[in-house]
Amino acid sequence: MLQWLWKQKFRIDSGLSMAAGLNTLLLLCQSEKLAHLFGLSLQSFVLVAVPLIIAAVWLCGYILSRPSVQIAQDGAVGELSQQRREMREILEILKERK
Repeated sequence: MLQWLWKQKFRIDSGLSMAAGLNTLLLLCQSEKLAHLFGLSLQSFVLVAVPLIIAAVWLCGYILSRPSVQIAQDGAVGELSQQRREMREILEILKERK
C-alpha cells in the first residue's frame, strides 16, 4: 500500500513539472467572466475545474512514469552527461573485447 502511495505521489510530482498550462487554467478559474461563459456560478465552476485540473496533472505524471517515456528521458539525459557518455563508450569497448 505504501509503495502504491509513493507511486501516485511521484506521478503527481512529475505531472506538476509540466503543469504551467494547467496553472494558468487554475488562475482563470478565479475569473467570473470565464465561469459566466460556461453558464456556472464561480463557486460551481471552481468545484468542477479543480478536480479536473488535479486529474490532468495526475494523468501527465502517469504518462511520464510509463517505461517507454522513462527510457526516452534517460537516453536524452545520457546524451547531455559527460559521465554517461564515457560509461557508454567503456561498455562498447568491453563488448568489442568479448
